Amino acid sequence: MDEEDLMPIMGRGAKRHHDRARGIDNRPLIDNGPRIRKSISKDYTFMEDVEPDAIDFLHSSISRMCKRIAVRMQQKSLRFRTVTVKLRYADYTTIQRSKSIPVETDDAEKLSQLAIELFNRKRDPDRYVRLIGVKVSSLSEHRAQCTLTEFM
Repeated sequence: MDEEDLMPIMGRGAKRHHDRARGIDNRPLIDNGPRIRKSISKDYTFMEDVEPDAIDFLHSSISRMCKRIAVRMQQKSLRFRTVTVKLRYADYTTIQRSKSIPVETDDAEKLSQLAIELFNRKRDPDRYVRLIGVKVSSLSEHRAQCTLTEFM
């Protein structure tokens, strides 16, 4: 529509809306500062639904995801306090369960232990699994311990 056609519909805002619809906007860009990561996650959808008694396979899948997440956390100098496990069953029913720990960590073994514990406690032992996921949140930056020379 032309600006003149918009005037009876939109009134004084017609020119502004017409310009913005064409990509014309002279307002300054606002920088909201650095983006703070809130979580890191990894999901895996299986090619075929996994039988409920394939517990070793499911545990190893969780462990692999936890190792990948731990590497990403260590690369970004982050630690987590909350782990969430997501399960999607063959009928697409999805559940998520979380657990928080009192002390932050970036340890892959601790993450894997927590995730497997949540999985074992909350899974339905009679249902086929389509997807499994692990997420860490309540992230905080971790700085290496200062050396004596940094204080001088």
